[in-house]
Amino acid sequence: MRGVLVFLMTLLALWGYDYNRFLLHSQIALYPKIMEFDQDISKHIDDGTVDFCILYEEVDAPTAQRIAQAVRSKFHHIDGYPLRTKILKFARFVSDKKSVYACDALYILRSDAKTLSKVATMIEGKHIYTFTYDINDLQYGFLCNVAVEKNVNIYLNKKVLQRERFDFATPLFSIAKVVE
Repeated sequence: MRGVLVFLMTLLALWGYDYNRFLLHSQIALYPKIMEFDQDISKHIDDGTVDFCILYEEVDAPTAQRIAQAVRSKFHHIDGYPLRTKILKFARFVSDKKSVYACDALYILRSDAKTLSKVATMIEGKHIYTFTYDINDLQYGFLCNVAVEKNVNIYLNKKVLQRERFDFATPLFSIAKVVE
């Protein structure tokens, strides 16, 4: 009986981390393109290569790998800069202060509030493009989310825009919603 209970709890935990494939596909297709709206992308790229890092929890490793592969297959360059994708566990990212300097853009998958707050604190002032899977995670201090509602909507965090001094072209603001 106890084994069945453990099995069911494990199964429920795995189901709790199920990702919407259409939403992932939309975000993967749009996040690199959103970066191209930055009129001064060069000030956010340190080594001449866009390092697009995907942060994930252990349970999401297969999803993170699929995302990295999809980004690699769709994008070879962002605004003329070669693109390199990396996947990093949240635990490694927050424990290694140098990991912040290895990323120009972060795609943040699901995690708990404490971890998300740590990541947001670590990247503050580092001019890193941050994209979230979950729109609710913008509250921690991340830049952008693409949500599939009645339409596909782009949300930009006003505080992060101002703090990090991103210089996005006006057409992005005509299609995006700026949130507090």
